[in-house]
Amino acid sequence: MSERNLFDESELDERERTADGLCDEVHAGRAEAEEQTLKDKIEEVLKTLTYRECEIIKLRYPLDGGYIFKLEEVGRVFKVPATRVRQILKKAIRKLQHPVRSRHLEGFLNTLAAEDLSTSEGRLLEKVFGVSAARWPPSFFHFATSERCQDAFISWLIAWGHRNHRAVNGPLHRTGVFLLGRLLDLHGVEPPAEYTDLKIRKYKRIDILVEVNEDIVLLIEDKVEFSEQPGQLEGYLRIVRKDFKELTPVPVYLKTGDQLDYSPIENAGWKCFVRQQLLEVLEYGKQRGVESDIFRDFHSRLRQMETDARRRQARGFLPCR
Repeated sequence: MSERNLFDESELDERERTADGLCDEVHAGRAEAEEQTLKDKIEEVLKTLTYRECEIIKLRYPLDGGYIFKLEEVGRVFKVPATRVRQILKKAIRKLQHPVRSRHLEGFLNTLAAEDLSTSEGRLLEKVFGVSAARWPPSFFHFATSERCQDAFISWLIAWGHRNHRAVNGPLHRTGVFLLGRLLDLHGVEPPAEYTDLKIRKYKRIDILVEVNEDIVLLIEDKVEFSEQPGQLEGYLRIVRKDFKELTPVPVYLKTGDQLDYSPIENAGWKCFVRQQLLEVLEYGKQRGVESDIFRDFHSRLRQMETDARRRQARGFLPCR
């Protein structure tokens, strides 16, 4: 009798998928349990602070994954200036760093993965204990999370789109070209066959201005958490139309944080390019073999922002306007 398999191939595949799914569920369940244990311990330690110190910590590091209050907003809650909030916050952190309190939290450092540092509890532990460079590979965007650093990354990636860089790093060049094409396409502008001239700089108060092939001027207002001020975008567009009369303006509002209402931006003549769209560009680069620590760090940070946003939405928290 000829030897035969006990299960056909499709059945084996199904069994493997089921086993993988069970492993993922067990891992996710364990991670959620550890996360809840850490939150409970932080809550316990915070109760040893004064009421105001405890509440300010919770507003700045919301353990429920909710909105992170800015210093000025915390000040309005407690009717004190932002400078006073900062002083109280520093004092509270110093108290948490005291061995009597910190010893209750120190053990959780060994359970944190690098991506956990972007959660509220991870950021709080980082503030109390500092970043262990020995535990995690250093990420530039972990230390540099401001909009200016995001400006630098976007400008850096756009610069790779120049035709001269094709031979230097093909994957990064193609990703830069892809990003430029996506930005221009927002306004229905046909991308050039190749980018022979890219002049990239900060111009007046505009975050990023790119003169493209002496035909197009791309202006990018780059935001993470903050929103635009009334009349700001209209003013930037007037400046560009006055100073670059011969070029076609392409105004783009790039936002990696969450925002509920984009209609004022659209009404001002700008097109929005949000976190999910930028993630698509970065996934494109990853699939084409981009090997760069800067690229990898920014991509990782953006993916974590997306994960955190989905968690907040699942809990019913809406993004700010």
